[in-house]
Amino acid sequence: MAVRVLRGVLVYPGSSLVNFAAGTDAAQVEMSSGASPDAIATWYRQTLRLNHWDLKSDGRLADGGITIYAELGKRPLWITLHPTIGGPGTTYNLIGAQVVGDTVK
Repeated sequence: MAVRVLRGVLVYPGSSLVNFAAGTDAAQVEMSSGASPDAIATWYRQTLRLNHWDLKSDGRLADGGITIYAELGKRPLWITLHPTIGGPGTTYNLIGAQVVGDTVK
């Protein structure tokens, strides 16, 4: 499921896989990076647009984190970024889901 719903979603360069989970219609990948949440969010904003994703929302959270929601056709993508607790860097999640009308195989 993770491969299907996150197909074509790029990972911020130099990131490390922390964890992943998948169900019958959604998947979440947790990553970490030494870069700041702002740097990673800026990269995703640019990269998503270049890859024809439609950015639907982009906001700052109370803890300094950032949340981005984008769609490619009907396919949703949620990105949440949080500063690493106790040190520099960022932990972030990529969440994708399969929806009715999704053309991803």
